[in-house]
Amino acid sequence: MLDRNDMKWMYLFMNEKTSDPATTANWDDLAAFLTVARQGGLSAAARMMGSSPATLGRRMLALERRLARELFIRRTHGYDLTVDGERLLKELQPIADRLDQITAQPAERARPL
Repeated sequence: MLDRNDMKWMYLFMNEKTSDPATTANWDDLAAFLTVARQGGLSAAARMMGSSPATLGRRMLALERRLARELFIRRTHGYDLTVDGERLLKELQPIADRLDQITAQPAERARPL
């Protein structure tokens, strides 16, 4: 569970808007973080997202600057999560899991408008 200080930086992350796309935080940035964290590196995550490793790496650096937190330890053969990265993953995972459940529901369960 996040403490009060962590909640503050998460709130700022989710609510503060800027006009610079490289530093604007949004769900796409969080989804990219989740993919890199789950895949353990940029190459596999970039393939899954249809992006390039370089672009994804820039997004992760921008996210870290935005949060003023180091989320990853960069290694020659992949990315490991820092303590802050683990904490962010722990908070985002239930949200991502619920979104996966919602989008995976069979179409026949949906009712016409």
